[in-house]
Amino acid sequence: MSGIPVSPRRLGSSKRDISFRDTDAAAARAIAQAAVSVELFTIPLYMTTLYSLEGSHEAQGKSVPGMVPSAKPASANEKAFNTLFSVLIQEMLHLQLAANMASAIGCTPSFSDPALQSAGHGWRCYGPDQTVIPHIIDLAHTSTYADTRVQLGALTAEQIGLFIAIEEPEQAARDRVKPSAHDRYFPCVPFDGWTAGDALPLFGTIGWMYECYAEYLALQYTDGKSLWAHLYDPQSIQQDLFNPVIPGIHPMPEYPDMALTFTKDEAVGPAHERFKAMINAITDQGEGSTLNARPREGEDPDVVKRRYRPCLKALEADYPDGHAGAAHARFEGAKTDHYERFVDVRDSLVANVSLWPAGGSGGDYAAASKAAIDAIAVVTDALDAYWSGKADSFPFSAMTGLGARMTAVWADCGKAPDLTGA
Repeated sequence: MSGIPVSPRRLGSSKRDISFRDTDAAAARAIAQAAVSVELFTIPLYMTTLYSLEGSHEAQGKSVPGMVPSAKPASANEKAFNTLFSVLIQEMLHLQLAANMASAIGCTPSFSDPALQSAGHGWRCYGPDQTVIPHIIDLAHTSTYADTRVQLGALTAEQIGLFIAIEEPEQAARDRVKPSAHDRYFPCVPFDGWTAGDALPLFGTIGWMYECYAEYLALQYTDGKSLWAHLYDPQSIQQDLFNPVIPGIHPMPEYPDMALTFTKDEAVGPAHERFKAMINAITDQGEGSTLNARPREGEDPDVVKRRYRPCLKALEADYPDGHAGAAHARFEGAKTDHYERFVDVRDSLVANVSLWPAGGSGGDYAAASKAAIDAIAVVTDALDAYWSGKADSFPFSAMTGLGARMTAVWADCGKAPDLTGA
């Protein structure tokens, strides 16, 4: 595509005058928050669709509404649920990584970003008139998704098309941007004319956002230091919900070959390499690429590198007592990137799934939606406290309870919750 750069690097190897450092630092921290917001944006969206699949499971000797992952998925619903569940949990991992990276450069991550939510915890980023994937792309500017809306919905071909657009690899996204909108996407680093407080440009893809993030922190200045060296805080708040070893509760790290946090007092150089490895994990799991690297000849671009996949033995240890389905879903799903998983659901499963009947059982829709908003707010408020140093534990029960809230809206009311709070 003429006019669209193939790399976000504008300066090449030349050094940047140190007078630009503060502006560049503001840009890097703005991208850090944007990354947190983009990862958070996907979670209620994917979760809502996940729980639109009709089904039930056994709990305390009773059958209760709502599906859970299956260790031996056979039906279209079981296979689709496992796939979406595997993506959802990885989005939670990406959110953790994005928050830890932000914290490492002096940006306290916010999980109540006005770009996504209103002051009352309503989610303004979803709706029947919304066409913008926050910070990434306005789907109205594409040739393929111009009629797609960024809204909550059941697992339909249209909804899975939205998910594919969110996780789209760079080349596919480039090919689908209308010629009249080429200059709005895929910005180069440093951004032309950008100053602190300005809105960020739209990145075109999630992968390009992370490449710009990495390029800003790699900028070299006339004082001989990189922006990373100027910003890195070896005492930053770091949190980990996936790799802690807690006897009797979480006995093994789920990602033994991945660094999920920065260690205290880690030197600048190794910490910078760790930062880039975290980005590579996110983008390889998501769209199937890593920083400044496209698949080599003979490589399968749809297969996620083994070091970015969870360990089956650890998952089985961390999901005991009848929860083998979660371990199976996460391990099997992790072999391919999110984009390919969604394409597979679209091509093989979506036409055969069964959804909760429209109309439901006559539940109070407004009350059920408000309960879902409040349940999500408990989690986002906890995350705000967790990464600002005001809390030292995470409310796992609140997180697991979200599925029940989402299921209740679908089963009782027969439609997606209204999370706008309007």
